Amino acid sequence: MKPRFTLLVFLFILSASAAFGQLGFYDGYVVTNKNDTIFGKVGTSQKWNVIEYCILKKGDDNIKYYPNEIKRFGFIKGECYVPDVLKDTILQVLVEGKLSLYRYQSTLYVRKENDAVHKLETYTEKVERNGELYYVESVKWKGILTYLTSDCNTDPNEISKLHLLYPELAEFVVNYNKCTKSEYTEYKSKGK
Repeated sequence: MKPRFTLLVFLFILSASAAFGQLGFYDGYVVTNKNDTIFGKVGTSQKWNVIEYCILKKGDDNIKYYPNEIKRFGFIKGECYVPDVLKDTILQVLVEGKLSLYRYQSTLYVRKENDAVHKLETYTEKVERNGELYYVESVKWKGILTYLTSDCNTDPNEISKLHLLYPELAEFVVNYNKCTKSEYTEYKSKGK
């Protein structure tokens, strides 16, 4: 009985460390609320794949930065994160420009300039037609994209063919920014 108990305790500790852990330190930067950019080794503290704060390693010091203390942080040639899009939540920036695309876990968000943030989501709705009950996929997110990009004469067929997948939407947002001749930055995971 003791070997099983020991194995269960070991598995619990292993899963707990994966749920509440740090994922290593890599060359990066932190931009403070005073617009100071500090370079060093950057890591994150995560709980259930949610970044709670970033850690800047300078020499022997480990400095914690919570969402309300920074404008952004990121990794050289890699990801960038911002805490000011959703309240008290750190989001990954995928594309930043006139139209920006963000990711929080597996959920995508868009924001046009300093306008409201829109969650892009799909779900199944019940619809009744002629006394029959049907289940249809809601694609309201495509309507949001159509509205936000209407100043660029975006082809509605292009939007109707999109899937709610990061690579497709990142390409769509980049193309919109190019169409409007807006400056933009696309952040890619290029290895930390």
